[in-house]
Amino acid sequence: FREQLGTPPSQYIAETKARMAERLLLNPSMTVEDVASSLGFGSVSYFSRFFRKHCGTNPAAARSGGTRRRC
Repeated sequence: FREQLGTPPSQYIAETKARMAERLLLNPSMTVEDVASSLGFGSVSYFSRFFRKHCGTNPAAARSGGTRRRC
């Protein structure tokens, strides 16, 4: 996996989830809870910590268009 994609599987999965979360948060009909659940997170607080680590902001700020680095 690492030889083909240049990244370990766990990092690839985390980056993919972060990008998916960013897209899902743009959907106004989905709550942060819905996004967290759809990506397999057991709690919103864990999802929020994950999102902040990978995207540089919290999910609510990303949804409202706050400044952030792209996931």
